[in-house]
Amino acid sequence: MLDNAANVGRILRSKLRKHLRTKGDPLTIRDMREEIFDWNVRLLMIENACFTLDELSVKYWGECQPIGNVEHANFEPGYSSIIKFIAQGLNQRNIRLSCPVETIEWRQSISTGNLSQANAKPVTVTLADKRRIFADCVIATCSLGYLKENYKKMFNPELPLHLSQAIECLGFGLVNKIFLDFGEPWWGPNDQGFQFIWSKNGRRIFSKQKLATWTRDLTGFNILEGHRAVLLGQVAGRGAYIVETLSEQQVALDCINLLRHFLKREDISVPRRCKRTQWHSNMYIRGAYSHISTNCDATAVTPGILGKPVWCTVTREARDKCIPVIMLAGEATHEKYYSTTHGAFETGIRQAKTFLQYHTEKKC
Repeated sequence: MLDNAANVGRILRSKLRKHLRTKGDPLTIRDMREEIFDWNVRLLMIENACFTLDELSVKYWGECQPIGNVEHANFEPGYSSIIKFIAQGLNQRNIRLSCPVETIEWRQSISTGNLSQANAKPVTVTLADKRRIFADCVIATCSLGYLKENYKKMFNPELPLHLSQAIECLGFGLVNKIFLDFGEPWWGPNDQGFQFIWSKNGRRIFSKQKLATWTRDLTGFNILEGHRAVLLGQVAGRGAYIVETLSEQQVALDCINLLRHFLKREDISVPRRCKRTQWHSNMYIRGAYSHISTNCDATAVTPGILGKPVWCTVTREARDKCIPVIMLAGEATHEKYYSTTHGAFETGIRQAKTFLQYHTEKKC
């Protein structure tokens, strides 16, 4: 039995304390174990897009499943290449770009007997420019971060309890990436990257303002696959928010100071280019990806619940037919692959198949 206050951070800290007591190591070894533990905490914050491990549910820990084989795939032309490939097979007249959705109005029941074509549709989508689209169903793929900020004003009437509860309870955090392009590598041919393990006394450096405090949340830098002169770092926690407020020039300088400190090399030059993501600043994203938070423990909310449809009963010629009118898709709705791109892709296919299945079904 887990106690009500259990969370991943608390459990890990408890296990570490027990381990250290059992081992009875000299102080230097004990400090080293705590320092490596600290690095792993920062890594887990990145992997789970959380501000602190105390946000993560122990009950549902491990629900996100690996797919095996290659865990990370890089698309050289970028993720947009996937969208472009899919769009090639669609009627271009049915693709509308730069058309933000303002509201989605839906009906729980509708009788199509004496209604006009527009009124016979159970869903009305109003765009920011006030144009309206009448639809049988909407599959919304906006991020959980966007839903958290906008779902109450976006859907009319409000979403059913199972969806609003899932939106509120599931976690959605921030991770940002930093790319440092040096033009030519200054590291050795066998180097794979550099990881930062802070000594327990290393925090004094920040008080002396030798290093930027946000860099404390960096785990390290890896050499970007396919780009021999580019280092890639990831940052979560408080640092992920701070880095969005800085210029890329300042981010680059802060990172170089950090590398010089750890590698004891003053000859490391400032990178030719620095790019950093700003996922929280993007009003249509508001973060990176989802996690199952401790708020889900009492409500038994899981990502799969967020993927359950909203239904409408359509009456035509005295016969009732149930069809899904609103379905949410995206990484946060996948029961096993939440937080991943392949999970997001699968949920879009799943919801499209669900619509087609019920759209052709004759009765409830």
